[in-house]
Amino acid sequence: MVRRCLLAVSMVLMLADEAHCSPEAASGANSELIKPLWEWGIGGATAYVPDYPASDSYQLRGLGIPYVIYRGDIVRVGDGGVRAMAVDDPTFELDLSLSGALNADSDDNEARRGMPDLDFLVGLGPQLLIDLTDKMARHHWDVRFQSRSIFAINFDRFKHQGFIFEPRLTYRGRDVFAKGHNVVVSLNVAFATSKLHRYFYEVPEPYALATRPAYRGKGGYFGTGLFLGNSLRPHPRWRLFVGARFGYYGRAANSDSPLFKAPWTYSLFFGLAWTIQESEETVMRP
Repeated sequence: MVRRCLLAVSMVLMLADEAHCSPEAASGANSELIKPLWEWGIGGATAYVPDYPASDSYQLRGLGIPYVIYRGDIVRVGDGGVRAMAVDDPTFELDLSLSGALNADSDDNEARRGMPDLDFLVGLGPQLLIDLTDKMARHHWDVRFQSRSIFAINFDRFKHQGFIFEPRLTYRGRDVFAKGHNVVVSLNVAFATSKLHRYFYEVPEPYALATRPAYRGKGGYFGTGLFLGNSLRPHPRWRLFVGARFGYYGRAANSDSPLFKAPWTYSLFFGLAWTIQESEETVMRP
């Protein structure tokens, strides 16, 4: 049960943080901007993702769960992840944000076979968002500077695994090809401390083999990612989302690790959400 809950939280954060895939209010001329203060419903997500950055092994994961969205002045849950607003200015925002990543079974990964499994990862840290265009515009650009502390979580473990810093440039388009059709394109570059690199790429002596020599991970450049997402609203209470992410890890700090198997990776996402109930009170949110 704990693993299923962690999987659900991780997948929701992974999709919402990139794609704003949550359903939105659909009444009025500015339905994409005027949204209920809160809403709840049922959502489902499927993801086909690599086991870890630069892995050549993939996994298909899916789960359906209830969801809750709250769009308060300080605490916001659902549209863009989980955030606690410290500064909300017309031009920039400073908040505390949360991210998640899926686990992986080492026995199902040829490169890691015999090594400890990779746990669920949860990231928490400050985010500075700077709007490059009017946030209420149909075509919006922003740049984000995200710094997060990463924790590995399992049944009986909660262990700190280092820090990651990610500058990110994002484009969001509303009603691009038709009303209710939204597009998001995001480009990010990541740098991480040696502890997080070691979590993915280190081979301790006890797990060394002739085909997998011992290796000590080091910090530095982690990789570059490009995310492409499309969301559609076929009905006022339904939201569909499809997306893809491409990762490039060439010249990363640990590209010489025996666990570094692919300089290019890709991920595919599909999500569906149904709003069951929403508040009558509304707020203006981009």
